[in-house]
Amino acid sequence: MRQTLIIFLTAIFASILAFILPAHAQSTADKSALQAQSVISDQLSAFIEGDGVRAFSHAAPTIKQRFQTPERFMNMVEQGYGPIYRSSTYDFGRNSINGNQIVQELILTDQKGNTWQSIYVLRKQADGSLKIMGVQMRRSENSIL
Repeated sequence: MRQTLIIFLTAIFASILAFILPAHAQSTADKSALQAQSVISDQLSAFIEGDGVRAFSHAAPTIKQRFQTPERFMNMVEQGYGPIYRSSTYDFGRNSINGNQIVQELILTDQKGNTWQSIYVLRKQADGSLKIMGVQMRRSENSIL
């Protein structure tokens, strides 16, 4: 009888874990995606406000090493990523999380009304923060030009 009770309780415990663990994993993924979106949103706001120090603070160490100053970084973004530098509107799309790396899609509209798809790659740093490793951008087929 005692052995049957132990088996029964073990089965109940295993069933509870089967429901809790996937929910916890999903919750962690949701938090990571929201954190990535917060970082991207803050950098976009910094671009619009002309706050190079804040925008540069979201760049990964390799990006910071390459451009060295917020001014150089802002100049690169303005020249090479104009739609991101001065976007009118944006919405987050799909995302993918693989270990410490998050890939986040961003659909944005530039000041001319063109739609762009941007793919951000962020990586969790040793201090727990997320930093932007890079961005790929292409004009969407829905653009007016």
